[in-house]
Amino acid sequence: MEPSGKVPLAGPDAAKQQQQKPAHPSQAPEQAPKQQRLSNIPQELRATEERRDMLLEREEIGIAWKATLSWSIFLLSWYFLLQASLKHVVSSDDLARETLFAQVPLYIYMYSQAAFFTATVLNLISFIFEDTAEKKQLALLSAIIKGISCHCDHLIVSGRAVVKFDRHGALLLPSRYVQWSCSTPTMIFTLSRISDLSGTEVALAMLADWLMVVAGYVAAETPWYLAVFPVFVSFASFAYVMHELRRMISSALKEANTNHAKACLTFTLWSTVVVWNLFWVAWIVSRCGGWLGPLGEPLTIFCNFAAKVIFSSTIMYNNYMTIAQRRRIVQQQREHAERLQVTIQLYSHAHASALKHTEELDQPACIVQQQRKHAERLQVTIQLLLQCTCISLEVHVES
Repeated sequence: MEPSGKVPLAGPDAAKQQQQKPAHPSQAPEQAPKQQRLSNIPQELRATEERRDMLLEREEIGIAWKATLSWSIFLLSWYFLLQASLKHVVSSDDLARETLFAQVPLYIYMYSQAAFFTATVLNLISFIFEDTAEKKQLALLSAIIKGISCHCDHLIVSGRAVVKFDRHGALLLPSRYVQWSCSTPTMIFTLSRISDLSGTEVALAMLADWLMVVAGYVAAETPWYLAVFPVFVSFASFAYVMHELRRMISSALKEANTNHAKACLTFTLWSTVVVWNLFWVAWIVSRCGGWLGPLGEPLTIFCNFAAKVIFSSTIMYNNYMTIAQRRRIVQQQREHAERLQVTIQLYSHAHASALKHTEELDQPACIVQQQRKHAERLQVTIQLLLQCTCISLEVHVES
């Protein structure tokens, strides 16, 4: 007899008892750590993905900051260098200056200067107090756009701007063309932040915009029979720029999930079409002569104000909204992937357990019962999978 007082079994009962015992004494205690390791897998995967996303985000922000600062330094250097050299290259005309202020009073330029100065200060305040790198970059670019526009109006008000008649008898302000050659490519660079265009496509759009401004100035300084080619180049570049602007805003419209975002981006699209087309209308009207000629300068001032203040501000706030939407969509996709990962692990664990118990049981009745339990586990797993998918779809639609 055994010390415990129990009589050992003999025959088939003893064989059955031996089969039901685990092969190794440490097998049962290892099941709990195994289940714990399975439950820790989603947390480890999430921590790894968060670290990877953080590194990628820092790298993208660093690249974006380098591009923004490099463009800002080049732009300001180019602008002030050209403005300082204009007086040594182009001579001003006193009669043209008197004609300019006869068409548009001096106080209109003073109001425009004050508006651009106020907008620049507000953007600089936003640049200082914004909490994210994307918003700081957009505020800086917007401040540069409005700052050089304020300086251009200041040159007109202070009498230091070069004013002359072009070859077609219309008023010509070279300092304004310098300002356009710097501000409009920067507006395209800012608008590209809410689009999916590649860096090469954005660079080509900026180059086409600069070529449009330069060709317009060359056309104003050449006779009509020689100005046909620069006018054609300017209008062809303008058409290409408008096409790229439409693509940029349309790509942001596809990713907008709320009616408010779509309304703001639609407003940006149509205001871009209207305001930018009014620029070449003003350029042609000012060179028509007669009673239409004096209407060119007031229309140019209106377009300049609308494009810089309204358009650039709309771009900036649309960037804010779109960046937040993209982050929210990425977070929802990550949570949905984690739910699917947990569901797959539950299914794998249930399937492995069912196979293990099926191999351990010899009686046909027990095998049938275990298969029923396995089918029930599969049904519960499928229900969890469908439930997680429905929840993710509902969250995506509501956002």
